[in-house]
Amino acid sequence: MSLFGIKTLIVIFCSIVFLLSVVPQLMAGERQHSASFGHQDVPNDQLTKEHDLTLKVAGAAAEVVERLRSNDKVEKGKVTDLHDFFVNFVDACHHGKEEQYYFPVALVALPELKETAATLKLDHDIGKALLRGIARALELWEDKEDLARRQAADNLAAYTALLQRHVDVESREMMKPAASAFSQEQQELVREGFHYVESEELGDGFHQKYHTLAMKILGEKHS
Repeated sequence: MSLFGIKTLIVIFCSIVFLLSVVPQLMAGERQHSASFGHQDVPNDQLTKEHDLTLKVAGAAAEVVERLRSNDKVEKGKVTDLHDFFVNFVDACHHGKEEQYYFPVALVALPELKETAATLKLDHDIGKALLRGIARALELWEDKEDLARRQAADNLAAYTALLQRHVDVESREMMKPAASAFSQEQQELVREGFHYVESEELGDGFHQKYHTLAMKILGEKHS
């Protein structure tokens, strides 16, 4: 064999050794990165966990509504925290992931869910309008607190009722049939889509920030 051929073999051998040593490390790093966002769960499990947390916060919001309507003292900050959680965690993150990835893939797997998906999307839009009503109430709080309290109470009450019905319908009519209809490839597509929304669109630490906020809201609900 010529000297050139020997050198070529050495280069190829060194390249193979390098790839065998580096690639597993890169893959492990990617798995660790994914795990930091909680994306080891299949999509239905992720959504169910988020539904559970959302309903707990909705329960705390219902208590705030009662206190607003009975003229008990309620700090503006409590309503601000609820609005922040619902706007960012529920609407931007949870509903955003559903609309961008879960619903489209579910409709590929089960086209007969088209009407259900449309109903759920309409709920999302109604929710946005109610959240805007809460935002307007917060803007009025310092100058017209009585009006702001009534407006906040009405919109919060409607929003929490909407969430409770919405989660029930979505769980029974969308997620339950989709759980057995999704292929492994579809599960992975949705899971990676969820990862993208949280890591690229919303940024590092998003889930932890709003989990912490939820714990604050739940810890203060009787205070």
